[in-house]
Amino acid sequence: YPLVNRRTYLDNGEVFNPPQPTVRPLKTEVCTFTKSGGKATGSVGVLTYDLFERSQNDYIETLAIMFSVPWDYNLYKNWFAVGIYKKGRNCDKDLFKEMYYEKKENEHGFVRGEANGSGINYVGNYLDIKATMCPLGNAIMKVEVWDKLFTHMGQQAY
Repeated sequence: YPLVNRRTYLDNGEVFNPPQPTVRPLKTEVCTFTKSGGKATGSVGVLTYDLFERSQNDYIETLAIMFSVPWDYNLYKNWFAVGIYKKGRNCDKDLFKEMYYEKKENEHGFVRGEANGSGINYVGNYLDIKATMCPLGNAIMKVEVWDKLFTHMGQQAY
């Protein structure tokens, strides 16, 4: 499934290297968010893509990626989350707050974790999402999006 209609919401920070507008299957893309210059804030926000279904010629769900890299590690830690939402979910402050604060994450369609080098996994209807993030100030987050058809084909016994 191609990922289309990229949207970004930043609570703090700036886009340094913008995300690709479209992520095609079997492609790797890179983007960079950074703290705002001259401010004691980190880089905090959410990035979404719509999951495009070719047979319907429309998108069917929204993939969301939340990240929080603070300025002050005496008070905060790096956190990240991934999930899938119903078609039409806005990429805004409400989505960020839900993915950062909500205690019942599974009921809301995402998983969250403290960035410590370990991974998190979200299992959706059409996609599985795997992500990891390091706990450092120059945090790197890696996200893999696996198509269910591709995943199941690779696991068949012959």
